[in-house]
Amino acid sequence: MPLTPASSQAFRDALAIINRAHFVAESAADRARLDDEERRLFEARRQEIRGDLAARTFYFNFVAERLGALDAALTGDPYRDVKQQIQTRLLGLRRLLTDAAIDFMGDVDRRLVTGDPDEVHEDTRAVLAAPAGKTASFEHDRDPPAAAERPNAGATAALAGAGAASAVRADLRRDYETAFAESVIRPDRQGSVNWHLQMLEANRARYEAAGGPHGIPWWFIGAIHMLESGFIFNRHLHNGDPLSARTVRVPAGRPERGGPAFTWEESAADALAFKELDRWSDWSVAGALYQWERYNGFGYRRHHPEVASPYLWSFSNQYGKGKYVADGRFDPEAVSQQCGAATLLRALVNHGVVGFA
Repeated sequence: MPLTPASSQAFRDALAIINRAHFVAESAADRARLDDEERRLFEARRQEIRGDLAARTFYFNFVAERLGALDAALTGDPYRDVKQQIQTRLLGLRRLLTDAAIDFMGDVDRRLVTGDPDEVHEDTRAVLAAPAGKTASFEHDRDPPAAAERPNAGATAALAGAGAASAVRADLRRDYETAFAESVIRPDRQGSVNWHLQMLEANRARYEAAGGPHGIPWWFIGAIHMLESGFIFNRHLHNGDPLSARTVRVPAGRPERGGPAFTWEESAADALAFKELDRWSDWSVAGALYQWERYNGFGYRRHHPEVASPYLWSFSNQYGKGKYVADGRFDPEAVSQQCGAATLLRALVNHGVVGFA
């Protein structure tokens, strides 16, 4: 479906800015005399921002296609407000893209030890500073688990058996398997789930590299990355905190070694080891669902058993409403706006990407 002229031009402008930022960074890196450690940090930051831009560009494309479809299908005054709302979302996404480009160039400014990039960036900054109209921000909604809900060793052992690396308890296994077998993606969420599948596949190589040495499936890590960081690679896999420092929220102070800034791969390795996922070998449906729920915390199961954890089941028929909206605060009327991990796995199975014996 072709883009509208306005959205197509906005998209081209954003890509031009991104490409210019990449060009400046490439040229500056060639000129700069950096020692090995500083060069490593520079390259790591570059890759993180590129991942960020790729994710946002991917979503921009998705929404732009939806707008094109609406332009073709909806005519007349009754649909004017709907089309205006989506146009506003497109403008907001364009601002997100340009803001990310500004961040990229600002980082280049800080990392360089020779050269004066300000002159090179001046014309691009002028474009970015131009008004883009009234915009709406796009939020990567998270289900913030309560600090008290993060399972301690005793709580985890009670649910799993002898410990984190033990088999899933029989009654839990039946619960997971039954819910997954009965799960259906909500029709009104199918388009969003399809986009999440595309993002998962786009990042597959990085997930495979992170999980491969430990036998952890790429799709398991990808679902955590989706839920904790919205597929953005400049956030800790532990909880979505920025990689520029150790984690602040639960679990705080991770990784304990290295830093103060980390690459996504360094953080992911620490998160997987911290959760003892490198010791887990049951990657059946029940084994994966148990570990996803454990990653977020068993607060729903222990304190709100009437609500299927949205971390797992959001966007499916297994979940309706109720969620933690802040640490320790549960709202029975709130509805998760994230795709659940089990729902994403259901989509992968439906498409034949993942299979279970």
